[in-house]
Amino acid sequence: MSDSITIIDENKVIDVVLIAGRILLEAGAETYRIEDTMNRIAHSYGLHDTY
Repeated sequence: MSDSITIIDENKVIDVVLIAGRILLEAGAETYRIEDTMNRIAHSYGLHDTY
């Protein structure tokens, strides 16, 4: 996968990250695990400036 990511692709990745976070939150996961999972998903798709 290329290091550059388009705005449309970036928005799709953000949507996936948020959906994953919501699913984990609703399932009762611990906050630090939710944050870690969301960051890992974002990083795997090339979004490295996440907080």
